[in-house]
Amino acid sequence: MTFECDVITLFPEMFNAITQYGVTGKANRNAIFQLSTWNPRDFTHDNHRSVDDSPYGGGPGMVMTAQPLEDAIIQAKARQNALGIEKTQTAYLTPQGKRLDHEMVKQLSTLPGLILLCLFDVGAYNKRSAEHG
Repeated sequence: MTFECDVITLFPEMFNAITQYGVTGKANRNAIFQLSTWNPRDFTHDNHRSVDDSPYGGGPGMVMTAQPLEDAIIQAKARQNALGIEKTQTAYLTPQGKRLDHEMVKQLSTLPGLILLCLFDVGAYNKRSAEHG
């Protein structure tokens, strides 16, 4: 069975190397591993494809708008459901989270599918979307 990994990111081009080169590229070619990327900008409804929003209550910085992120998560889950993966795990990769070490990777590799939120920005994740992850 193929391990299905969906990555939600503003920079999907950065993940092309994972499916084309090295050990992961070979795993992808041999249908051991499948990587699909989703860009939240593709789920916006404005001409500028905006995903930035002001923090609730004001303050410095920006957060990600909940709607495009939520829609990307829904589409990633739908893709995995269509492949027969009924319950998938969603992980938000952040410097403040648990360390992704070898033991955790071994645990995650036993899952049929996984959705990774790779937002590349501290504080970018809008917690209003957490309930949908």
